[in-house]
Order: sequence, then structure tokens, then C-alpha cells
Amino acid sequence: MEHAPDRQFLGWDKPFIECAVPRFIALVRERGIDPAQCVLVLPGRRAARRVEERIAELAPLDWPPPRVITESALAGELSSERLVFASAWDRALAWREAMRASSLIERVKLWSSAPNVMPVNGLARVCARTSAQLSAEGTSAAQVVALARRDASLGDVERWQALESAEARYFAGLARIGRIDPARAALHVAGSGALRVDVHIFLCALVDLTQAQRALLAHFGSRVTSLVFAPAALAAGFDAQGALGESFWAERNIAIDRAHWRVVDTPDEQARVALERLAELAPHARPEQVSIGVPDADVLPYVERRLLQAGCEPRWAGGSPLANTRPALVIQAVLAWLAERRFEDFAALVRHPDLARAIGSELALDPDAPAVDLDAYAADHVPARIDGAWLEDEGERHNAQRLERVYATLLQMLGPLATTESRTSAAWADALATLLARVWPEVDLGARERTAWLHARAFEALAVIVAELRDADSAVLLDAREALELIVERIEATDLPPAPPQGDKPVIELFGALELTLDDAAELVVTGFNEGALP
Repeated sequence: MEHAPDRQFLGWDKPFIECAVPRFIALVRERGIDPAQCVLVLPGRRAARRVEERIAELAPLDWPPPRVITESALAGELSSERLVFASAWDRALAWREAMRASSLIERVKLWSSAPNVMPVNGLARVCARTSAQLSAEGTSAAQVVALARRDASLGDVERWQALESAEARYFAGLARIGRIDPARAALHVAGSGALRVDVHIFLCALVDLTQAQRALLAHFGSRVTSLVFAPAALAAGFDAQGALGESFWAERNIAIDRAHWRVVDTPDEQARVALERLAELAPHARPEQVSIGVPDADVLPYVERRLLQAGCEPRWAGGSPLANTRPALVIQAVLAWLAERRFEDFAALVRHPDLARAIGSELALDPDAPAVDLDAYAADHVPARIDGAWLEDEGERHNAQRLERVYATLLQMLGPLATTESRTSAAWADALATLLARVWPEVDLGARERTAWLHARAFEALAVIVAELRDADSAVLLDAREALELIVERIEATDLPPAPPQGDKPVIELFGALELTLDDAAELVVTGFNEGALP
């Protein structure tokens, strides 16, 4: 019989990583463990990278490196079988097909609070979120149905039955292409019995384990060590695997010395006081030893502006949304126009500077000419939609023939994206790649200047999305609008990494709430320390 996991309490007088890495190295030596058989699990990618760096700095030179992963990769790492996880695109397609196969009665049951039944894609997203939450807690819609029959407080049994049916179709769709839902990975691995026997797991400040992860880790017993970011005197506040005991902490007073508080009114005042504190630290702290926490996004632009005025370079660890980049804006504009073919959406497409440049280059036109013609055309005819039929009368201020050529060139660039035919995901991948290549024939992936660097990373992120499309289920057909809607969903869910430092200004790291606990800077200033911004 396996023994219970080992809990190692590190205190909280120093940053977690500063304590955790030396303790890990000492435990490996004491226990005679092969470092190559160790897996360290962190809550986030940045903390995982920092742990890797510190191990490289502190461990003996002859050590084989351990695996350092985020908790989302835990199940795959503990399986003795190679798992093929469904991509975000695979999951979106499978849920969409599950919803399309649902009856109207089932859809009404799933979304009965609305006067009209939610569209398939929207309902698929809602069901996907609910199913993922159930999987994370080690259960399924079928199990909830059984519970709901005995406990009316769990809601309408028929609604859960409708989700059970949709969930069954979803998992069958993934099984048909040999994929596993990542949200269900821990349940799958624990249920399969195909577990690694050569692994030692170190949980690093994982205080919010899901029920499915707990069940999986229970199979490894004493081969699990939890490095807890708290003093041993508070051991009663953590369970056997080092996760938080909610009842212990719910009523506990958080005794932060008032000397550490600065109470102000506005976001700009918060930014000002944060910078004042940095100035106080300047004589004895280098920029890399200081971090600013910004849990409240409303405060971020004020902090960034104050840092720039002070001659520093702010670096937001959260990166930037892919959706705000130039190629993503073109894709979103194409979807908006294809949805209704409205004049204003067509005008937005033609006014996009990169698209206007590409059209102008192919037609030997000034890039601004189509927009000028469109403005004049709108004044003459007030069109509601643009469908390729251009009106022309004598004495008008626009050039209808030129607009016809612009329209034809745009359709040629869009290719299949401008049609109503249904195609496979791979075909839409080719269409998207062709459009991007027509508008941006060259991209400098080695650019260092911030704007150019983000532009290059945007194309790398879009290349991942294109690869997902090419690898997706070939049995599912989509029309252009459906494909673009799913592509835009993937874009909106993707963030680009923070840009590298520019120039020689001191760099100050800015973090959201999730990164604060494991940040290892010596000094931390937290703005927006309010309920709602921080739990």
C-alpha cells in the first residue's frame, strides 16, 4: 500500500522559488533519486521557466535535468502511454458537431432561459465550458443526472440529460479521430491504470488542485512531495497533498502590517504611489529586483504611463492579445463583411492599411484611392450592402470601374473564403494561409523593434492555428462563415508573449494576480488590492 504524500513547508519569509529549488536539490540528494526521474509541477509557465533557470544555476553540473511542467501537463506526464490530446480546434469542431446532431428539444432544454434557441456555435461554447468544469472535478454529465434524480437542488434533470447526450456525442467524435480532451486527461489516465512507475512528483505551490488531479496523484502515494509555500505552524490549513483547506482559510484574518499599506482613491494615484515606492527602493534595489502587481486591469495603463515618464520600460507579463494584431484584424474584418456584406464592413476591409497596400500593389493604384472612391460612392448612393453590383451615373464623383476592379481583386485574394461552399478544415487552412501570404508576402521573423517583433509573433501564432486546421477531422465540413467564426474564436483566446526589452532603459516587470505569488523579485508593489481584483 502506498504511503501518503510528503509535505515540505518552506515558510514565506522569502520568495517561493528562492526556497523551493534548494529544498528540491537537497531532497533529491537525501533520497538518492535520479533527477531525470523527477517532475516538478508549477501553476504557470513563467514560474516553470524560472525554476528551470534556478536549477541550472544551483544543481551539480553532472545532473541530468528534471522535467519542469505546468499543472495542465500533469496527466500526460504521468501516463505510461503516449496520449494524443485534442487541439482547441478539434474540440470546437467536435462540440459543434455534437450540437448539430442534437434535437431542437434538447437545445431548448440546454438554453431554455432565452426567448430563442441559442445558435449552434454559441451553445457549443456553453456546453464545452460546463463539460470541462465537470471533468476537472472528476465527474460527468451522466453522473450529475444520477445525482439530480435524487437531489432537486441540482436543477432540471432533463437539462442535464440533454447535456449528457451532447457530451456522449462529443467524446465519441474525439475518439473517432483518436484524440483525448485535455480537461479529461487526469480521469482518463487514472482510469486506464497506465501509470509511470519511474517518476517522483514535486508539486510546487499547487494550492488549488482539481478533484481529478487529486484522484490521479493518489495513485503515486509517497512518490509525491508537495512543496508548500507556508510555515509548518499553518499545516492545518493544507490537505495531505498540499492544497488549501478552504474552511481553515475562509475566516482567517490576514494580518498585513498597516505600515505596508498606502490608501488612495484613483487608478492614477495608485500608479503615482507605486512609483514613489520604487523611488524609495532605488538606492538598494536594481530594476530586475522589483516587480509591480496589477491585478486590476484598469490600473495598468496608468502604471505603464508613469513608468515611461520616469524613464523606465514597463513589461507586462501577460503579453498582448493576438486579436489586436494587424493580420488578426484583417481576418476579423473579413468575417464581419461576409456575415452581412454591409457597406461599412467592406469599407473597413478596404481601409485596412496592409490590405489596401496589397490591393494597390496588384492594381497599380494609390492605396488610398479605393477608400476615397468608396466615400464618394456612399455619398452618391448610400448603399446598405456591397455585393459586386456598382451603380454609375454621369457626373458622379467616384470611379465605379475602379471599385469593380478593387472588389474583384479582393474576392480573388479571399478565394474560397468568399464562397458559400462547405470544405474541410484543411481546405480552410490553405485558404487562410493563401490570404495571409497575398497580403504579407514577407515577414521578418527576426525583428527586434517592438511593433515588428509583435507582428512576427502574430504570424507564428497564426501558423499554429493553421497547423491545427490542417490536422483536424476531415469528415467535418464547414462553410466559410463557420470556419472564420471558429478561427476568430481561436484568435481571441490566444495571447502573444511580452516583447523583449527595447533599448537600455531599466525594465520593470508588471504582473497579474496569478503570477504574483511565485514571482521571485525581492520587492513587490501591488496596486488595486481590492475585492474583485484579488480574491
